[in-house]
Amino acid sequence: MRDFNRLDGSLFNNPPTSQEIIQELNDKVPNDDSYHRVRLLVSTTNDITVEHTILPVPEYSIESLDEAAGMSPTLSVVLDTEPLSQSSDDPYIVHKTTKREVYDNSRARTNCQWHGNNNEPFDVILYNANNEITETSITNIAIRFKTHDGYVWKTPKINCGLLPGVFRTYLLESQQNMVEDMITVEDLRMAQKVLLKYKNDSFFKKKK
Repeated sequence: MRDFNRLDGSLFNNPPTSQEIIQELNDKVPNDDSYHRVRLLVSTTNDITVEHTILPVPEYSIESLDEAAGMSPTLSVVLDTEPLSQSSDDPYIVHKTTKREVYDNSRARTNCQWHGNNNEPFDVILYNANNEITETSITNIAIRFKTHDGYVWKTPKINCGLLPGVFRTYLLESQQNMVEDMITVEDLRMAQKVLLKYKNDSFFKKKK
């Protein structure tokens, strides 16, 4: 529901209502106990398309960043070699769209591979013209920093230029030790832990 209410008037002349979208989901996605990955597309002419793929039952679920931090790193990520040229309020940056050239270009110049191994990066961390971390090419980011009485998890502020994902919002609302903040490239290099959230409940930590 939260994402439905964020449909940008600069991208849609007459965006569909939340009820219209919910009805389309109810009509297309099975209402049972199975797990599905759902992709909902709204065209510039306001046509709604729903795609769904059944998923296996997850073996585990991670509810906190601290729990995820105890997992072993499995994939490498790298810092982009140049900042994003787009404005931090570009609608194609702050909304999830099929216009992905900026992310594809970042992956290409850092040689990211979808089936990367320990010698190849899987994803790239992006930053804006002010050297502020934003997100990666496909997900949000959380970074752990020391404090005088322990530590705190930080995720970049929306006005740095990023898509505020659903799980990011859930963590901000449910985790007392997670806050929004401006995080510089230098802060990233000094961080204790860096967590990235990918499909379902899979977390991967920065290795490079």
